[in-house]
Amino acid sequence: MTQLPKILLRDVIALIHQGRSIAARQINHLQVQTNFEVGRCIVEEEQRGSERAGYGARLLQGLADVLA
Repeated sequence: MTQLPKILLRDVIALIHQGRSIAARQINHLQVQTNFEVGRCIVEEEQRGSERAGYGARLLQGLADVLA
């Protein structure tokens, strides 16, 4: 087996690590955005146009049951 130049190997490894790091940050960012939007939808449904949500609604439990 031919030995690879150390500089090439180092650069390729660095690029792979950099790509994985960028991908992980983008996935984390997308997950935060998604969770924020889910929360916004829940709040809008709970409030139904009023300034404050009525307590005692079983919306969150119903969502948890379906999504579990």
